[in-house]
Amino acid sequence: MRIEIPEVDPATKEQPDVMTVTKGRLANETMCQLFFDGPVWDGNLASKTGRDVLVDLGLAERGAHGLQWLTRKGVERAIVLGWHRYKESGPRMSAYEAWKRMF
Repeated sequence: MRIEIPEVDPATKEQPDVMTVTKGRLANETMCQLFFDGPVWDGNLASKTGRDVLVDLGLAERGAHGLQWLTRKGVERAIVLGWHRYKESGPRMSAYEAWKRMF
């Protein structure tokens, strides 16, 4: 259920587009940050490119004064991925620490 990062096509042996892979990784990292630390101000955001991918997918929104957050759809996706277990367990963990555990 994560944002899919394409792999090598076994039939044609073609490598995926580098920008597609990069945007997928940035979107996953940004979604994690928004889930654990949201809403997040532009200056503290892990990736504006990742945020733009999430906005295009309807998983995040941008608001006034440079804030962005996950939409209901984005939160539901994070819960399906099991991220809530990391958010609710033990001492407060940073988005980066949670991201390292999940990926």
